[in-house]
Amino acid sequence: MQVAAIIPVKTFSNAKSRLGVSQEKTVQLCKIMLEQVLESISQSKIITKSILVSKDETALQIAKRFNTTQIYEDNESGVNHAVSLADRYLVENRFDTSVVFPQDIPLM
Repeated sequence: MQVAAIIPVKTFSNAKSRLGVSQEKTVQLCKIMLEQVLESISQSKIITKSILVSKDETALQIAKRFNTTQIYEDNESGVNHAVSLADRYLVENRFDTSVVFPQDIPLM
């Protein structure tokens, strides 16, 4: 069975606005959280493929380091749209199932 992880990622500079911290700190936090999620997924014995969907170039570069397929999203239309883009890729590549992971799951 082929199982894929889908990680939709909002542009770092637009994420976590409710935290009330500087944009620089927000970007740093988003990078760290994404790296932790990708590291955890890469160690899974069940997940055979990771797919990151984002408009953020930094997120796409981080994904490359973890051998994660990157799908560039022209506009940020929300999580459902990002998952839909990844699902199209998965159908074309005959994956059996997928699970969506938010980029910000601490201590995953």
